[in-house]
Amino acid sequence: MFFDGGLLALGNILFIAGLTLIIGPQKTFYFFARKNKMRGTACFFGGILLVFFKRPFIGMLIETFGFLNLFGSVSPSAFGLLLAYAHLIVVTSSPLSSLSYGNYPSLAISSTSLISEQLVPPGTPLLLNR
Repeated sequence: MFFDGGLLALGNILFIAGLTLIIGPQKTFYFFARKNKMRGTACFFGGILLVFFKRPFIGMLIETFGFLNLFGSVSPSAFGLLLAYAHLIVVTSSPLSSLSYGNYPSLAISSTSLISEQLVPPGTPLLLNR
């Protein structure tokens, strides 16, 4: 099921449709049609075609290479953003935070709202269970 061709093809279609819905059809076309991204575009869509033609393993390898060429410039800033807000992910997804609020999620104070309202400076660890 890891390399199921049908599911991979559906995921590829949904990825392209989602990207188009988020940034618009014209910007999506210009993103893939840029001259400096032609190698990544060819590998990405070539991998998608291989997945469609029942070669999912080879197609995913080529598609991954194309994806890294297309979106590789976004990676450093995305990783920096994840590292900057890693404490929010840990605090909001920990099992203790859900236990401390019981069955009343409306009473929970969101750590993102605390930081956005400047009640707590960014980077300060939040102690939920004192």
